Amino acid sequence: MIRPAMPRAFHVYAICAFALATLSLAGCSYLPYTTTPPKDLAEQVRQIYLDQKLREGPASLLQQPRIVSLCYGPAVDDLPELYDTILLSCGGDYQRIIYYGRDTLATTCALGQPYRHTFLCYDAQARTVLPPIPDAGREILPGPGR
Repeated sequence: MIRPAMPRAFHVYAICAFALATLSLAGCSYLPYTTTPPKDLAEQVRQIYLDQKLREGPASLLQQPRIVSLCYGPAVDDLPELYDTILLSCGGDYQRIIYYGRDTLATTCALGQPYRHTFLCYDAQARTVLPPIPDAGREILPGPGR
């Protein structure tokens, strides 16, 4: 039995669909980029902050740290790019940055940059509430005069 030849247009469409799927799965970003931080961490920080603020009253100068998560892939990024991106994301002259941790599950990161690294940013000159941090956290970037 002779099979009819596939139309040439079918092959072109199949190749285009495969290329499009590959590009969408791999992601197009080569610098670390911001993504949604872990919900449990955000809720924990918010609850600790609200509890402490309630105890101190409305005149309290306590600040809540900013949580920043970045998608990172060692195949396409290097650590200096990760650190530069977190510095830009945190901003401020007196920022302290604490590394919270890394995860790969339930993230919106592309396959080429599958790791979500999470950082806590806070002003070193202000009172800031900090949640318990695994392994006591690591301060990766000092504040002024680094």
